[in-house]
Amino acid sequence: MKKILLLFMSVSMLATSVLFTSCSKDEDNTEEEASGSINSLTASLSTYNGRNIYLTWENPGIPSYGFYSVYRAEGETGEFENLTSRCEGEHFNDIKTECENTYKYYITYSNMVSETITVKTGLKYQPYLNSCYAQVNGEAEDAVIQHIFMKWAVGETDDVDKYEIYCDGNLIYTETKSYETEFRDTESKNFDQEYTYKVVVITDDGQRYESFESTVTPHRPDAVNREVPEIIKVKSNLADKTVEIYLSDVSNSGLDLIGFYAELEGLNYYWEADTRVEDMSTDEEGNLILKLNADGATLPSGQTIWLKSKVRVHIDGGWSDWSDWNRSFVF
Repeated sequence: MKKILLLFMSVSMLATSVLFTSCSKDEDNTEEEASGSINSLTASLSTYNGRNIYLTWENPGIPSYGFYSVYRAEGETGEFENLTSRCEGEHFNDIKTECENTYKYYITYSNMVSETITVKTGLKYQPYLNSCYAQVNGEAEDAVIQHIFMKWAVGETDDVDKYEIYCDGNLIYTETKSYETEFRDTESKNFDQEYTYKVVVITDDGQRYESFESTVTPHRPDAVNREVPEIIKVKSNLADKTVEIYLSDVSNSGLDLIGFYAELEGLNYYWEADTRVEDMSTDEEGNLILKLNADGATLPSGQTIWLKSKVRVHIDGGWSDWSDWNRSFVF
């Protein structure tokens, strides 16, 4: 029988069991008076280690400025201490926590006080699968699944004897006394087929701790239309030995790089690089301008210098074909 997926670990937070209790506390906070109430105080454990606690709440009645105060008690009978009195926004991430412990929280603003919640952190040897995905190279019919990548975290590792990796209920890897907390499953996989993974920690005394299961379904990427750019004109300035290459507008939300090769014919002087689109300027028509500096070139007087160049674009992780060669008089 197929196992029911308890949680998708790619989601940034795990839901936790949270106990709400009523409270009445004296608060001498001098923040500006505000109407409303602090509602819906909730907490979730980090999927990275099962220890860090992320608090969120609602308070639509406060102004856009001002600060909350966050209070925490450790254990069932610990006294509340102020963690911060300058919390902006309706959230707080408490990273000063420990595994296998209990914490209580409440929030204040001006004369308002939230409910108190109780949160229990995870087991110190329980693994947390915080990354699990298929590495796919290529597009359409050329796409290939390279591997399934997994990365996990454990609250404490001193007494960990070994890790076991399972795929669809089958043990596929085990490693003893290893500090590595990542794994690549390179066995052949199929597109559009679901695979279920989990990590098991076995301690020195034989105790087993299982992660939540995480599913991966590799998909074949669609082919991307990468229009080959065109060099529409070349301008130069002999005084400062600069060249500007104008490219046709290839506007695309995935465009990030322009690759180019250019050479001054007969001078053994060339440029070859990839430049970020965000660093380039455009003309009034939206054509990108590639700026080159030939300051290091020795230009013979009385001789015509020609520039030979070609360009290509990088869109959504892949390169277009090269443009046709352009040959222009520059100096």
